This record gives sequence, structure tokens and C-alpha cells, in this order.
Amino acid sequence: MYDATLGSLTRVNVRKRWADEERIFTPWLSKNLDQLYPVLGLDLEFLEREKKAGPFKADIFARVTQEGKHAVIENQLESADLRHLGQMLTYVAQLETRYGVWIATSFRGTILRALRTLNAHWPDLTGFFAIKISLFRSSDGTFLPVFDVVDKPNGWEDPIARDFWTYYHCRYPMSSGPNLDEGSSMRRNRILVEEANLRITQYLGGGFVRTYVAGNANEPSEKVLARIEPYREALIKEVRKSELIGGKNRHCTTEFQVNSRDRHNWSEMVDWLESQRKTYERVLRRAFSGGQ
Repeated sequence: MYDATLGSLTRVNVRKRWADEERIFTPWLSKNLDQLYPVLGLDLEFLEREKKAGPFKADIFARVTQEGKHAVIENQLESADLRHLGQMLTYVAQLETRYGVWIATSFRGTILRALRTLNAHWPDLTGFFAIKISLFRSSDGTFLPVFDVVDKPNGWEDPIARDFWTYYHCRYPMSSGPNLDEGSSMRRNRILVEEANLRITQYLGGGFVRTYVAGNANEPSEKVLARIEPYREALIKEVRKSELIGGKNRHCTTEFQVNSRDRHNWSEMVDWLESQRKTYERVLRRAFSGGQ
């Protein structure tokens, strides 16, 4: 796993860099709001920390400079919980902000469903972002924070994803795609292998790119896994160098950890994705035809 600018990357606990959320992380983010621009597409200008909102205090209050509106940022260096959801709603309502930005290390399904309901029914002038924060460390000890949007306001699109897939298609114009999954903010590109009726999925994350085998839309997971199973042995043999293939990972997945927001890494990422696509497709077609 290699990032041309940072060397090999290892995922570490966010507390390795920010031991205290209130005293260390929030002040750091206040001074580094530009870290959010690549994933949000919003130019945020810091205004105030611990902004009063009724009986509570919002972690960060900022101006969205290109819109002249405001945003509140709620930080949580742990899994998102219902208490912080309530606080986020209070901040947005009390401060009459355009965006609520909630940063946490993970978001359970119940929390995401609540946010999606809010984004679907809240007034058009307001929207909520759920941002997952991860932390990587390079071989020379440099820390790389990575932000991924896991839920967003209606109509929002990943500001980098479309450029990335366009770059991919220009570099490999004869390759399949892009056949983007709009519901994932264009982070997934899917290639159908008709013989197997399975889809090779290429996923663009903030700190990685990934290739895996998937089924049809809305197909029950257990049914998909049963259909993938006949191909697993051949896939594991062909992509045995992957750090994720085999074991409990029944979806047959390979991953390349890299700072995907740095455009200098895109050529390496695209070459890797294309090589994985070819391998997966070759194995699935050969296995279907009975070849060895």
C-alpha cells in the first residue's frame, strides 16, 4: 500500500493524534477548516468556537463564504450517538444555519436513517452532513486525517468524485464506465459481468480505493454471497497479495490505502483500479466458462 507523497499508510486510532476532543481536536479543526473543502466543496471561514445556542454551545461556528450563509460543526471522536444528534438539531435551529456538519468516527444505521429523514424533509435551505473521520500514519510518522461524507443534503454531489472518474475514463477510454451509483454521491463505479450476473464495484474513499464483487441492486446480501461463493477460490488465488481477500471477507475485496484527495496520486490509483478490474473480470468470465 503506497502513497507517493506519504509513503506506506497505516490506519490508527484518532486519539493517537487528538487525545482530547474539546481541548485538542476542535482547536485544530478551527485552524484547519480547509481540510473539509475537498470533501464538502464548501469554503468555510472560522467565526467562533463554543458558540452559544440556547443552553448548549456549538463546537465551531463558521461562514460558508461562497454562499454568505453559516454552518455549525459538531465534533465527536467516537461513534455518533443520539445525544449529539439532538444537539446538532438545536444548533441549526437556534443559530439559523444553512448547514449542520457532524464529524464522528462512525455512524450506526439508526443515526444515518434519522439524518436521511431530516435531509429529505427539512426545508430546502438547510441540510446535514455526516462526516466520518479516519486517521492514517505514514512510515515517517506523518499523520493524515481523512474525511468521508457518509450522508449529505439533497442534491449534493462529491466535488472530487466526478473529476476522478472522468480522469479514469480519459486514462483508460476503452475501459467500462463510468457507470456511477448516484446514490453514493458518485463514489461507486459498477461494471456488470453478464456471464456471472455479478458486478465488479470500484469504490472511491477518502483514504483508499477498493474493488469488490457485488450483486444486483436491492438483492438480499445472503443471496449475493451464495452466488459469489463459487468464484471465491479462484479470486483468492488470483489476488492473493491483497490484504483483505479471503478470511471472513466473503465479498472478495481488495483495497489500496492512499490519500485519494491528492490528485497527484490519481494516476497510481487509476492504474491499480484498472488492473484489479481486469483481474476480477478475467476470473469471473473464466470461472463461468469452466476454464482453469
